[in-house]
Amino acid sequence: MDKQLLDRRSNESNPNNDAYWHARGFDQRPTDWRESYQIIVKLEREQRERQEWVSNLVNGPPTPIIGL
Repeated sequence: MDKQLLDRRSNESNPNNDAYWHARGFDQRPTDWRESYQIIVKLEREQRERQEWVSNLVNGPPTPIIGL
């Protein structure tokens, strides 16, 4: 990856950076960004858990490997 791409990715992963909020549809970083960030983290975690639940429902739980 080139430096510009790495910098953009880093900025979009940092809730203290305006790029983080722009990547999530905000016009700018909210004044209460710490509280907003906690809500976003919680919602993203819940979304991952739902996706995992649906995947397990459709595909079944992972099969343990026995005898290794």
